[in-house]
Amino acid sequence: MKTMFYAACLLLAATPALATDFISMDINLNDLSDPVATMMDPGTIKPGPDGHRLATFLAIREENVYRERFMELDCSGARWRQLSSIWHDESGKTTPGTPDDSWAAIKTGSVGAWEKEIVCSWPNTLQGADIIQAGTVQDLVERASFVLGEMADRKIKEGQKK
Repeated sequence: MKTMFYAACLLLAATPALATDFISMDINLNDLSDPVATMMDPGTIKPGPDGHRLATFLAIREENVYRERFMELDCSGARWRQLSSIWHDESGKTTPGTPDDSWAAIKTGSVGAWEKEIVCSWPNTLQGADIIQAGTVQDLVERASFVLGEMADRKIKEGQKK
């Protein structure tokens, strides 16, 4: 299912002249009423305090809605926290979120653990990472949002056939 997502995103638009590589971190179709694709622009990875890393993640939903999450990851421990977030709706309106008051644990073997590994090892490792190119964040959101809707619809139809 993930391979179909990547292939569809790549085919939906011509490669822009100046493309940005986004790393696809996770595709979640567990709740078909709210499918989510999590992406990250590795250009946002920066050193943080105490050997931590800072990075921005995009949680993309259908209807061109997405949330930007500016995260701090503890590279020597299994924890992270959201420093800020912004919701973007289909009209371009933004709504700020609230930062985390405390650190959240990252469970071994979870998507969060893999995200932490990519961010804390950057730029030395991309093993297992799927790269999607887009000219801008909005290009990525539009393509991923459309594909998420198509994938959710297909999964619903497959479930109705059974």
